[in-house]
Amino acid sequence: MAVTTKATIASFGGKLLKCAHNASTTSCEMAFNLYLPPQATINPLHKVPLLIYLAGLTCTADNGAEKGFFQHAASQKGIAILYPDTSPRGLQIPGEDDSYDFGSGAGFYVDATKDPWSKGYKMYSYITSELPKTVFDAFEQVDGSRVSIFGHSMGGHGALTLVNIYFPFHSGRPPTPPIKGRGRCLLHSEIQSKIIPQDMSDYHPVPQEPG
Repeated sequence: MAVTTKATIASFGGKLLKCAHNASTTSCEMAFNLYLPPQATINPLHKVPLLIYLAGLTCTADNGAEKGFFQHAASQKGIAILYPDTSPRGLQIPGEDDSYDFGSGAGFYVDATKDPWSKGYKMYSYITSELPKTVFDAFEQVDGSRVSIFGHSMGGHGALTLVNIYFPFHSGRPPTPPIKGRGRCLLHSEIQSKIIPQDMSDYHPVPQEPG
């Protein structure tokens, strides 16, 4: 899908791009931030590795880029940073905006299989497949063979899940987040009961073969 760059902001010698695209996995327009370090903006032929940052509950694609300021270190090391959103937006599903810890701003980086959430809450597939492919196609400076992932809180749990279960192009592993104990986490159990089957034996959050 085509990427629209809605704003370009100078940041530590590089560029912070505020982008959007129509995503098929989430059935809506998805926003993301992409930081290109000076090594990639000065010489468009120079490929840089990509670090994906998954944000926590209630966050958007802007939180890490505007508050975390990973761009400073990334500019020194020559690393691009991708800041995805934390959920689909505006799907008009009943209850989508009722709680801070479920629905909008709280996609938990899993694929829902229960209706009505299964119609768009496919953040696992979005993060592992559609979004990276979109970025690699639109920005040739980003090296698709050198990618890693990390995150904060819900995003830290998401990063651990993605890198341990299905992340074919990863080159590093994220630190352990406080929410990692899924089997002992009441919040995780409540979310699971709403969007994925009680019987997990047949649950595969992403296709078994890379797309």
